[in-house]
Amino acid sequence: MSDETKTQDDLAERLAAARARKAVKESAKSVDRARSELEKLELEERFEKELGGPLGQAFAIVDASHVGEGFIAIKLGEDVLWNTYKSAVASRKDGANVVETESYVLPCVVHPSKDDYRKIVKRRPFLSDECALALSGLYGFKRKDEEGK
Repeated sequence: MSDETKTQDDLAERLAAARARKAVKESAKSVDRARSELEKLELEERFEKELGGPLGQAFAIVDASHVGEGFIAIKLGEDVLWNTYKSAVASRKDGANVVETESYVLPCVVHPSKDDYRKIVKRRPFLSDECALALSGLYGFKRKDEEGK
């Protein structure tokens, strides 16, 4: 067997092994996506019953699965939360701070537990803003880019 043939065989074996590893990873990703979709659908069913209304009106689900944090479900809160948060945002040139956002969102978190929510936003602070935006949507707030749709 020539050195060139040996190199080609080695390359073919390594390529086949790499493709097999990639196929295993893709299969695992597919299972993770299915698991994630199932979790979201089950949360939606659960909270439609528990909160007495549909997704987007009685509650919102923030998808944090892309960063490994699952889903956060937020219910529509009392009007005082909206009014307090709106006032806080309006009075600050740079918008609301973390404490104001947490006091706005936390009373409305229905999944996961409030302690788990705090741990999640400590790891992924941007999620508190995502949750605040989702909650604002429940109150009827529409961003300018959504108004024309």
